[in-house]
Amino acid sequence: MKSKKGETFDAWINALHSLGYNVDWQVLNAADYGDATSRKRLFVVGSRQGSPKWPDPTHSENGETPGTEPWRPAAEIIDWSER
Repeated sequence: MKSKKGETFDAWINALHSLGYNVDWQVLNAADYGDATSRKRLFVVGSRQGSPKWPDPTHSENGETPGTEPWRPAAEIIDWSER
């Protein structure tokens, strides 16, 4: 996406708009939503009924943010039973 300075991304978002979607995007830390990786990821949310609604984070690094749990380690999520 960077090589075309966002042209591909913009075309994709415009295509979603042309299909009647209201679209919003954010770069979020996946660990804040229960994933085992703390990498930042691009998330796109679309809705045909009003503005997209973003969920509140469910996790935080130490679980110290009110209403969140600590980030999950990969070992907690990976199923090692088939090894």
